[in-house]
Amino acid sequence: MPTLSDTAICLRCWDFSETSQTVSLLLREHGLLRGLAKGARRERASFSGGFDVLTRGRIVAIVKPGRDLATLTEWKLEGVHRWLHHRLAANRAAYLAADLTGRLLDLGDPHPEVFDALVEALERMADPAEVGSALAAFQWRLLVSTGFRPEVATDVQTGAAIPAESEVVGFAPHAGGVVVEPDGPDR
Repeated sequence: MPTLSDTAICLRCWDFSETSQTVSLLLREHGLLRGLAKGARRERASFSGGFDVLTRGRIVAIVKPGRDLATLTEWKLEGVHRWLHHRLAANRAAYLAADLTGRLLDLGDPHPEVFDALVEALERMADPAEVGSALAAFQWRLLVSTGFRPEVATDVQTGAAIPAESEVVGFAPHAGGVVVEPDGPDR
């Protein structure tokens, strides 16, 4: 049974029983991991009081091949973003970043650059003036890292370069990029 130890950010957590939790974690060196933390909510457990979304810590897990859930054996809390509980815009942006991460990455596929980008975005979101730009920067880095980067330098329908003087362009999701003409049924 391979044991792994890594730095992780909790993306989601569910109560499994009165004392246990099921979690989805983004590990810096090992990618997404889903696991069961038996007794995580017990006072004397080795889980720093349980898991909370968007907290960062050091995880130790036992991964058995062919199993959907790893057995989590230790969680040492390293970082909490208390501002998430006091600022609605930051809370929503941070939860969107966590949700996108969980949906765009595959289990066990490491993306240390996404982990670092999420840590950076969460730190920047502590400043209310940075929430929008931090989320946009994170989303762009996530799209680039996962191979979903849209084309933004040229019009995806004509192949022509986007003029520098264009103040408004359209985004055609089915075409995978921007178009000079901002109006249209798919924009």
